[in-house]
Amino acid sequence: MFKKIVVGCVLVTLACPLVLVFSLGIRHLLIQNALNRHHKAWSELGIDDYRFVLEVNCWPCDYRGELISIVVQDGQPTSKSYSEDQVELEDNIFGGFDTIDELYMVIEDEVRGNFGIVPWTMLFSGQFNDEYHYPTKVSIHYLFFVDAGITYKVLGLEPLE
Repeated sequence: MFKKIVVGCVLVTLACPLVLVFSLGIRHLLIQNALNRHHKAWSELGIDDYRFVLEVNCWPCDYRGELISIVVQDGQPTSKSYSEDQVELEDNIFGGFDTIDELYMVIEDEVRGNFGIVPWTMLFSGQFNDEYHYPTKVSIHYLFFVDAGITYKVLGLEPLE
């Protein structure tokens, strides 16, 4: 009887991490597929002139929810400012997220593990706009670091004429 309980406990102890890794892997594939599908749909719309507001929250890094208003014309950022006071930002400040395509590339790099963190050690969630297919909110939590992760939010996108 005692051997059965010990063997059962060992099997459960070994199976739980495997189930967790498997479920994280499936979740990872689902978010990667959603990213690919929405990025492709966004690209097919061909919107090159637009304005959007971006919020990036990263812990423990320096991005703490500042709202950045970005104007893009011909696929290139033409202005970037803090939304509340309209103070223009220099090009090298808050870089890498200046267009929806750049934002998709950064998020896709995170999901693929291109920043040196194994993808199955992260927990992903994503929401996308149904009309224009830009990411409205993507969160990535790093499971092996206490209180570490990043959330990208696009708080509205307006195509320009």
